[in-house]
Amino acid sequence: MAITTLTTKATESSAYGNSFSRYTNAMVSLICVAISIVLLSSAEAAQIKWDQETVRTVLSQEIQRIETIAKHPIVVNAVSVQNQKHLSQTIIQQRDKVWVNSGDNTPFKQAMLSSPASQYLANIATQNPSFTELLLIDEQGANVAVYPLTSDYWQGDEMKWQSIFIEKRSSYVGSMEYDQSSGLNSIQISLPIQENGKPIGVIVVGVKLSHILARQLRQPAQAD
Repeated sequence: MAITTLTTKATESSAYGNSFSRYTNAMVSLICVAISIVLLSSAEAAQIKWDQETVRTVLSQEIQRIETIAKHPIVVNAVSVQNQKHLSQTIIQQRDKVWVNSGDNTPFKQAMLSSPASQYLANIATQNPSFTELLLIDEQGANVAVYPLTSDYWQGDEMKWQSIFIEKRSSYVGSMEYDQSSGLNSIQISLPIQENGKPIGVIVVGVKLSHILARQLRQPAQAD
């Protein structure tokens, strides 16, 4: 899978919470610029005024939708149960090596895909075509449930996990990625999964950039 990245990383507060207002204008501006670059050849793009507040609103609404998913009992239970196994880093790294170097039909990968949590994520993706992927990660950065299969098993070295579980941000909007095989641009949004008010893992959801574009196009034109 060929990926081209345009950085649009958020600078969120380092305290858990549900406030979106602390995202910097710079982050929202970068997303606007990224969308404009992607659509530069489009006649529609030249007519769109990329309004920061609209992008902020769309991202805030996506975060609210993902928060609801993160609170579902199937999600919380799956992460909690895996945490209770206290997997060692040795086992996690062994699994990651096998995961990266094996095909999609291995018993381990298929068992994860068929788990109740992964099936729940698959249903969410079917009901929300703007989502490109959904991923649950435990307190050590290891996969708990996925849809579809990820390229690696361990996410602990990536900002989508570190920003939430290590830096304790309340939410994280990652870089814009372009998948040449599908022709889709998307961004990843990460939120904490909590149990009894304590973070136990991370949920990551990929959102199509075209979804943000569509919302922008539905906004009434603004006078300069």
